[in-house]
Amino acid sequence: MGSMTAGLVVPPNTIDFDTVFDDIGAKTAENPGVLIVVSILAGLYLLLLIPIRYLDVRDYKTVSQSSQ
Repeated sequence: MGSMTAGLVVPPNTIDFDTVFDDIGAKTAENPGVLIVVSILAGLYLLLLIPIRYLDVRDYKTVSQSSQ
């Protein structure tokens, strides 16, 4: 299959970051949903980081004690 598709190369789409970040305040004001979703995801990440870190440390202690 490799020789059949060797000539088929599709380059990835390029992103023009100058257009993306041009007047980002006005774009956010037009569509605040994106900012809200990103903020909610970041908040959930930070909230879940605390109990997951606690469980990770507890698991590490359990594994290190059982291997002695």
